[in-house]
Amino acid sequence: MKVLEIFAIDFEGNAQKGVVEFGVVTLRGDLIEDPISDFCHIDRTNSIFFSRLLPLEKTEEKVPFFSHFHLFQSLRMRGILAAHHSPVEESFLRRLWPTAGPAIDWLKRESTTLCWGPWIDTLSLCRRHFPHWESFVLQTSVEHMGLEREVSALADGMCPPSRRRHHCALFDSIACAVVLRKLLQSIPLSVEEALRQSLPAARRDRLRQSTLLL
Repeated sequence: MKVLEIFAIDFEGNAQKGVVEFGVVTLRGDLIEDPISDFCHIDRTNSIFFSRLLPLEKTEEKVPFFSHFHLFQSLRMRGILAAHHSPVEESFLRRLWPTAGPAIDWLKRESTTLCWGPWIDTLSLCRRHFPHWESFVLQTSVEHMGLEREVSALADGMCPPSRRRHHCALFDSIACAVVLRKLLQSIPLSVEEALRQSLPAARRDRLRQSTLLL
């Protein structure tokens, strides 16, 4: 039986200039594997932010983010997308591509949707299950859950030495996947429960009502 694939995604960039770096890893059962990452060419005009973030040579010879549509379309068609604060990642995708095309609605397996989601949002899950935390940013979530060594061990095998830290796209996608794996195992949660709990409250209520009417 094929194992469901969950793709933990992180984008580094901003609303003005777009994505300058992306990272993706696959959570397949208990395994985190198949790292994908690259820098993207951007217009650096009047951009002190990116000049400090990355040396020019990291992005100068790269293609723009919009050239990677088929990669992210393929991920959406194959499995579930996940991120730590998924509205940010989804906004970067929808800014260029309103839809990936018809794909499985993972909350209604018998139907399809044109949306990039539903997403699993590890930020929403951490807020729900650990409301006493003072901060829910990704780095703090990793620390609260005692996952630093797991994240670092995976990053040592997947990330270039200079990108083994938070706010580097592949490192943060690894961190997101490790947090999600821990949540699924320790709470525990099914993938469907994680999807439902990641929805905004209004959408959860609508989904619950539609289920009751069936």
